[in-house]
Amino acid sequence: MERLKRRYIATERSTTATTELWKWLFVLTTLGLLLFFHFIDPLAQRILPPCMFHYITGLYCPGCGAARAFHALANGDIAAAAGYNALLVFFLIAGFVCFAADQVLALSGRRGLRSYSITTRTGWIIVAVIILFGILRNIPVFPFTILAP
Repeated sequence: MERLKRRYIATERSTTATTELWKWLFVLTTLGLLLFFHFIDPLAQRILPPCMFHYITGLYCPGCGAARAFHALANGDIAAAAGYNALLVFFLIAGFVCFAADQVLALSGRRGLRSYSITTRTGWIIVAVIILFGILRNIPVFPFTILAP
């Protein structure tokens, strides 16, 4: 019994360290992209390849406009960023709010949000939202044309 208890504690520590690594990796990657796109304007400088999905089909994928959205965010224009890719802006803001809340709780001595482990159900909901966003932004009727980049 004692052996199982030690194994559980070791696994819990490993999971906590992995979760912390992923949280910081998200923050550092996002900040790195914002720094990169602060100086690089994807509309003026064609250093990134075009979207192959849009090139082949003529439709917008869920990621179309992400580079322009990062550029707008890096320069403080949240409205323009949401106009380029609203889903990306939503996910970035939600991610940073969760990260900030977790850090505040951890600094106050509480355990924080414990982990960012996503259940299978939550993962499928996120995939469904991304697919639905990709479909809705290609409907050429007024409320949906706002979603196009």
